[in-house]
Amino acid sequence: MVVRFPAPASVTGEDCAELHLHGSHAVVSAVLEALRSLPFVRPAQAGEFTRRAFEGGKLDLTQVEGLSDLLSAQTESQRAQALFAARGSLGRRYARWRETLLSSLAAVEACIDFGEDEHIADQVAFESEGRIKALAGELHAALQTGHRGELVREGLRVAIMGAPNAGKSSLLNALAGKSVAIVSATPGTTRDVLHADLDLGGICARVSDCAGLRETADEIEREGVRRALELAKEAHLLVLVVDDSAAKQASVASPASETLEGADMAPQQLMQIARPHARVVLVRNKADLAIGPGRAAADSASWTAAKESPILQAHAECNVSCVTGEGIDALIAALGEQAAAYVERSGDAGEDHSEAPTALITRERHRRAVEEALEHLEAYAAHPTTLELAGEDIRRAARALGSVTGALETEDVLDRVFSQFCIGK
Repeated sequence: MVVRFPAPASVTGEDCAELHLHGSHAVVSAVLEALRSLPFVRPAQAGEFTRRAFEGGKLDLTQVEGLSDLLSAQTESQRAQALFAARGSLGRRYARWRETLLSSLAAVEACIDFGEDEHIADQVAFESEGRIKALAGELHAALQTGHRGELVREGLRVAIMGAPNAGKSSLLNALAGKSVAIVSATPGTTRDVLHADLDLGGICARVSDCAGLRETADEIEREGVRRALELAKEAHLLVLVVDDSAAKQASVASPASETLEGADMAPQQLMQIARPHARVVLVRNKADLAIGPGRAAADSASWTAAKESPILQAHAECNVSCVTGEGIDALIAALGEQAAAYVERSGDAGEDHSEAPTALITRERHRRAVEEALEHLEAYAAHPTTLELAGEDIRRAARALGSVTGALETEDVLDRVFSQFCIGK
């Protein structure tokens, strides 16, 4: 079946047609081969249809980015934020801001051309100053959402840290619901960083299992420890795993224990390098082997210091068994709460991330454009009545905001945006 979409009502604004075929690979391949034999037909480039829609005025650049994010969304918060942009809500906000500047610019330029005779320069400057001051406040408010939109789109980084044989790899497998990491009783089995992507209460998170933190003479394991510490620097959530088994508790009493040396290294290192606002979840693993109430030796002094440190303070604590599954659901819920808390700390306090998103900055280029616009508006505020200078500052601010929606855009930025699409989009 062939479905024709005549211009200008098609998605791209051009004459288009869709071929609906039987779904076997052989049929599709045969039709594509027949189309390639036609001299006026070629395969579409990555993102070409979407780019044509943009160039035809059917989509602005924020809608293009929203569509790209929607195609790759893994969680509800990502889907909602992407849909907010794809439907044009984000672009309309930037367009309104830019229109405010263009209106003020038109008044200023008219005053430059005709205001000397009409004696309206002061009035125009006063009215423009009020509108632009209000707009600058909105731009500041958008920046105050921090990196909330970028965190939702890109996802959080979660690092599982702890001493060797604390059960970090088993915990990653339990959280992922599948075998991601090799589990062995031999300390130092995990050398490289292993990942699993999880949905934590609607927030996408990449959870990483790292090498156990301890001093070691093994060159390969030492490199694994270095990579683990590098990951800890970038992590938004730190999951600190301690072995709560009776065997581990017995070993704590022995200062000569190699295992204790490794365990003590974790909090000391992490307290020095963790980002200041990282959320920390303390996980007592191997609950099935724990000796129960009265676990006097459960925490070494260094782990206690870690929990009480203003830099690395535990925000939640869970008892789990990766063997029986005890406490895993509660841990996932706690991780979801801490993920939401981190995202909200990067945005407006008290805002529910599950509701329609209000983050107006979802990419670094948005942030740079808003910051650039504010710089020009701050320059404008220094001489609002010097109309020639004021007009140039307003024009530059409008150009910066226009770059977000593509009203004014450079070819290299467009190439980067559309190259993210697959063939046929």
